[in-house]
Amino acid sequence: MMSKGITLCGQQIAQAVGQKIISDVAYLKSNFNISPKLVVVEVGNLPQSKLYIEQKFKFAKKYGILLSHMRFPSHIPESVLLDYVYKLNSDSSVHGITLQLPFDSDSNINVTNPLNAVATLKDVEGLNPYNTAVLSRRDILCPHCENVKQQHVHIPCTAAACYAFIRHVNFPIIGSRCVIIGGGRLVGAPTADLLSRSCGATVIQCHIQSNNINEEINRGDVVISAVGHPRLIKGEWIKPGALVIDCGYSVLNGRWE
Repeated sequence: MMSKGITLCGQQIAQAVGQKIISDVAYLKSNFNISPKLVVVEVGNLPQSKLYIEQKFKFAKKYGILLSHMRFPSHIPESVLLDYVYKLNSDSSVHGITLQLPFDSDSNINVTNPLNAVATLKDVEGLNPYNTAVLSRRDILCPHCENVKQQHVHIPCTAAACYAFIRHVNFPIIGSRCVIIGGGRLVGAPTADLLSRSCGATVIQCHIQSNNINEEINRGDVVISAVGHPRLIKGEWIKPGALVIDCGYSVLNGRWE
């Protein structure tokens, strides 16, 4: 009979990160009269985007961060969107810019262009060319690792969260076999780069359509699901002692989970 796994909760990590954010925000306000401000740019009105934006407002309020939300209609031309991003780049009161992906666009916006347009230091999602290039370089260590080389670079949030979780549970990541399901630019790809190039893991990337995906998962010391596909991974596929991290949101019985 297969033994029951242990469910680990990231709440303790989140609380520690939250306390540091509160401390940092207070320091900026008291010493430099700076109130950190994040602008969220949305195109269209996707239900999943609404969920994420609501969460951003919730935590911005909790941690004392100013948050502004600009929603453009689905038919907005790419040129207008780019002009707005450039405007945010030059606005000294704006410290972070996030493009709420995916766009719900009727005008065939090439999402790479607005991502590339975001100023590197304001690219808090870590998705512009400089940040992604630094992450993929083998000589750059994760900013959350010990003995890190100082870099003005942002790591995609979910990838950084995965690594923070792995460290929190003291999992021996160096030399381990990590199986990542999904290769999207938001989670799968940056997590693979972070764990393989910066943390010394052997990373295997799979997709929903990969042949013998169950066998690959069974060989994984760490399994990370980044596809938003409910019930994709079966319990019997997981080898004893493996660490499983689910990064996706799915709609089950009319609820986001």
